Amino acid sequence: MKGGFVDHFSSRSNRRRSVGWSTKRPHWSSLSNIFAPPSIYGEYLRWGYPRWFHFVTGSLELTTAVLLARERTRLWGSALGCTVMLAALATVTRHGEYGHGVAPLVVATLSIVVGWIAWRNGFPARYD
Repeated sequence: MKGGFVDHFSSRSNRRRSVGWSTKRPHWSSLSNIFAPPSIYGEYLRWGYPRWFHFVTGSLELTTAVLLARERTRLWGSALGCTVMLAALATVTRHGEYGHGVAPLVVATLSIVVGWIAWRNGFPARYD
C-alpha cells in the first residue's frame, strides 16, 4: 500500500525521526529502574523479585535504547525491548495489576512495529 503508515516510516528521514519516539521510553524507563525510587523498588519486592533485580531490568532497557538508536542493530533492540515489555506485562498480569499493563503492552506493540519495519527494510550494508 503506497503512501500508508509503513511507507511513511520506510523513508530514511522518517525512520530517523521514528528513532526518537522508539528510544525515549526505554531510555527513561531504564533510568527509573536503575535509580529506583522507593515506590518502584517496593513493587519489585512485592512481586517477589530479588533486591537487585531492578538493576537487571534497567540495564536491559538501557541496552534496548542503545540498540534501537542504530539502524544496524534496530531489529535486535526491538526484539529485546519487546521481550522485556512482555515479561513486565506477564508480571503485572500475574499479580492482578492490570492497570500497570497498559504501558508495557503499548511499548511491546511499538517494538514489534519498529522491528517489523527494520526487518522489512533489511539490514544496512555498512555501519553508519
